[in-house]
Amino acid sequence: MYYVTLRCTARCAMCDVWRGADAPGYREQTLAEVQANLHALPRLGVRLIDFTGGEPLLFAHILDALRCARQMGMRTTLTTNCALYPDLAEELCGLVQHLQFSCEAADAAAHDAVRGPGSHARVLESMACARRLGQRFNLVATITDAALAQLDTLLAFAAAQRTVLALNPCFASAHQAGLSAAGARVLMRAARHPWAVADHAALALIADGGNQCARPVCRAGRATMTITPDNQIVAPCLHHEQQRVPIAGDLAHAWRTTQEVAARAGTYEVCRGCTLYCYMRASLYRRYPLRTLRSLTKYCMTRLRRGSA
Repeated sequence: MYYVTLRCTARCAMCDVWRGADAPGYREQTLAEVQANLHALPRLGVRLIDFTGGEPLLFAHILDALRCARQMGMRTTLTTNCALYPDLAEELCGLVQHLQFSCEAADAAAHDAVRGPGSHARVLESMACARRLGQRFNLVATITDAALAQLDTLLAFAAAQRTVLALNPCFASAHQAGLSAAGARVLMRAARHPWAVADHAALALIADGGNQCARPVCRAGRATMTITPDNQIVAPCLHHEQQRVPIAGDLAHAWRTTQEVAARAGTYEVCRGCTLYCYMRASLYRRYPLRTLRSLTKYCMTRLRRGSA
């Protein structure tokens, strides 16, 4: 997880990351810092980089960062709210292997109520740009219990667009209740839709009450490295931070310094009941191997059916 920025063009209730951009002393990495980190990552076994935020396209060096990562042979993923994508689509073409457009509802008014005025129109424009350029993409919706009312129309929209829709369960934060166990079961059924995908392991974790400190599922900090905009590593994750180590030109040393804390991921009291999918998706296969396999198989088959380019 490479947090290139905490800034965002939206103020979504289900996300509190953007609030961090208002912290005193907030800064973002220089291009030289990003390039040094990217060159160090393959030696640590990193093969996939999720450039995230905030809205990652706000980061001044995002194009150079993606280009460098691809030159290093790493897979790249990026999720955008589409506010800036149409303006950068041509430059981004070929730099992102897993591109996701946030789409919360088929109805413009319902989507804009979450993401901001005019944002639904930018999603449609982004889809048209990506298709014109032959850029593979899929839609992703963050599902809260309240959003379940929009689910059927959203699935119909994805089918009409012949575009894969990833159903991601909302995690709990100080400002937002996470998807309930009942909601997770609804998503399990919705994931049977031909154009929908969901991680059944993540949904099972929610149905089971989330991470349990006595028997943790989370391996954040070991299976997942988190780099902050100000060039530090946090462990075990950004949301439940227990340690922060400046990289200071030596990513490998900073990474090793966090491993004692990372080894206790999921055992801290703040980790009780956690369902933070972005950090645990690389951990869930250990607890839910068959559900993980089922989800990966459905995702691959759905992508092959295409419509997402």
